[in-house]
This record gives sequence, structure tokens and C-alpha cells, in this order.
Amino acid sequence: MSLREKALSGYLGSNEKNWQEYDATQLILDGLSSPNTILIDQGASDNFLKNQLKPELFETACKQKNQLLKLRMQPGFDHSGFFHFSFFISSFMQDHINFHAENLNKNFQFNKFQVLLKLFFQIQKKVLHLSQ
Repeated sequence: MSLREKALSGYLGSNEKNWQEYDATQLILDGLSSPNTILIDQGASDNFLKNQLKPELFETACKQKNQLLKLRMQPGFDHSGFFHFSFFISSFMQDHINFHAENLNKNFQFNKFQVLLKLFFQIQKKVLHLSQ
């Protein structure tokens, strides 16, 4: 079972059709968009990158639907352990706070992207718990 399957089934149940409404790539393809640029930092050395995370699928969907995206592949970062994961987050946290504060000031709107962000952190907690 992949990390994605573990997280989504643990949080949303085993029916994969229920997962689609929380799949960021699928939401973009279904026409959901943000007036703001989406910022993603991804560890370029992540062992889950090619088989599970596949940020290129999200990037392609954004291009197809004209959704602005800033995907930053960060060399040397991966999911090899809690320390690396925490270091990754702390390394780019200030960038994200500044980026989102600027975007919120431009165009504040409560939508599914904010719900997805909340879900992301909830799933992340479950994944960390399952991996221990």
C-alpha cells in the first residue's frame, strides 16, 4: 500500500471515489482554480517523488487549466525521517508565510483550496502517526 493510499484510506475510508474531491490534481482538472499563484516546495531527493508524489501531474494540470503555479524542487530534501521532514518545513516556512500573506492581501476568498490546506495538515499528522 502506497503512502498516498495509507493516508487517504485512513482519513477518508477505502472508497477511492471519495478521495477524488480531495485530490488537488483532479480538482484543478475539474475546473477549480485560485485567482492566486499556488506555491509548492517539493524535496527533489524524495524517495516517494516518482512513484507516489508525482508533482509533475499537478504541474501539467495547472498548465492545462491556466492555473498559476510556482513549483520549487528543493535539492537534497526527502522524506527519510521526521528530522528531515521537520527541517524541510522549517527551511521554507517563512517563504510560505510571506507568499500567502501577500496573496491574501490581494484577494481573500474562502474556497476549497483553504479546505485542502487544512486537510493536508490533517492527513500529514495521520501519515506521521502511521509511519511511526
